[in-house]
Amino acid sequence: MQNDDQGTNDADSQLVQEDQKAEHPPSPFIITAAPSWESIVNVKGEVSLPEEDARDPKFWSRICVHNMAKLSREATTFRRILGCQLLSPSLWI
Repeated sequence: MQNDDQGTNDADSQLVQEDQKAEHPPSPFIITAAPSWESIVNVKGEVSLPEEDARDPKFWSRICVHNMAKLSREATTFRRILGCQLLSPSLWI
């Protein structure tokens, strides 16, 4: 036989879990690290991947997103380094 307090706690716990699932549904995507360009393309410029990966648009889109993120980090670093120099009024005269 269950205690009334225990039954209420179980129901409350279940409602909290359902609310958390509704607020943060699990992602349908599995995030894996993108391989380095050196592991994708050999010295001759040929793609060295299994054929199924080479033909998979999801693979190449992941590579593109990875490269865009890398470029944005580089641009941010560049802006931070040169920002104070470019904002100096004496440089624009």
